[in-house]
Amino acid sequence: FPALIGENGPRPRGVTCDREKQRLQGLVDEKKAEVRAKRQQLEDLATHYVSLRQLLHRNERPEFQHAHHKLRINLPFVMVNTDQGNRIDYIITKDKKTARVDCTHAFELHDDRETLRRMD
Repeated sequence: FPALIGENGPRPRGVTCDREKQRLQGLVDEKKAEVRAKRQQLEDLATHYVSLRQLLHRNERPEFQHAHHKLRINLPFVMVNTDQGNRIDYIITKDKKTARVDCTHAFELHDDRETLRRMD
């Protein structure tokens, strides 16, 4: 058993086994945490997929199919949540890669992913 034989010969069994057991338990705990994180990520992706499908079906409904393009919800989008009296200046570059939001009061930004998840 290689774990029981060190560089200076055999190691005491009790101490080595306890250390090895703690090390292995640490690895198991680490892997369990990784699995939990991956499971959460998968659930988030599944929720996002369902939300996107619902949006697609909404946009395909007859009342939106032939309606003015402003009635349809396009992706990606950002929602700004703030007080009614807040003044918002929103500037987006022509290439649509950068946006600047200036507000007179506090505000919250919500991306399409979060908004679609909340629409359920």
